[in-house]
Amino acid sequence: MIKYRFSDWLSEYADFGLDLSKRPKIPEMANTDDPLMPLEVGSIIKSLRGKNLGQKYTTPNNFFGELQWGDQDGAIKLTFSPMGGNYVVLKKLIHDLEGDPKWVCKKVIEVKNLFDEHPNKLTYQLHESLEEIDREDIDAPAGDYKGLQRLVIKISGDLRRNTTQKIFMYEGIRVVEENYKYITHFGVTGSGVQAAGQRRVDQFAIHSEYNKKSGLIKITGTVLGDHIDKHRWIYSPSTFIECFSPSQKEEEISKAVLGHFNSY
Repeated sequence: MIKYRFSDWLSEYADFGLDLSKRPKIPEMANTDDPLMPLEVGSIIKSLRGKNLGQKYTTPNNFFGELQWGDQDGAIKLTFSPMGGNYVVLKKLIHDLEGDPKWVCKKVIEVKNLFDEHPNKLTYQLHESLEEIDREDIDAPAGDYKGLQRLVIKISGDLRRNTTQKIFMYEGIRVVEENYKYITHFGVTGSGVQAAGQRRVDQFAIHSEYNKKSGLIKITGTVLGDHIDKHRWIYSPSTFIECFSPSQKEEEISKAVLGHFNSY
């Protein structure tokens, strides 16, 4: 019988997302007395508004922090997070199996502090990503998709290994309905952490669902917790709700979910 020390067992057989050596380095705040520079969302949007994507032109009457090119299948939308522009979501327009228009998530770009001081760099990266998405084929729904379990396993593994969130630890995947719905659970270190509005975070749950009628995948990130003086586990409003196509690469979907998770 082979004997292992607890540390060996923990690292080799029960990672649970605690192997920090495999995680990317956590960004650190600069040690400076200079004032923080707000992200100039308006100037970035203004700069991008004058750039076409192929034959697509920007449409008028967008919300603040949002920009859209075209209005038919293949149209592209850029949206800054309403939470101070912490991340940017790029989406592409398709129609599902029921004929309804749906925006599928193509990319989530985290906005680092570097971009606060160098918005031109962020503008360049966004335009480069938009052009890349525009050149890709339009994704399609699928009426008989059997790959959700494999996708969920990949997403869960990528989040466990690559997240920059130090407060969360991977707990496992719950099968709600095979091939149709799975929930990935992340616990919180300690006894939970305090969130805004005198609320406590006890768990972060990622719901992955495949809808056979629409032929699309929906992935939702939701926090469980309650007020700090209570101990009920109640779902808060979702931190993100994204639609994906089964024809998208699993790596693309996983990276988008990771971007949302890291920006929480």
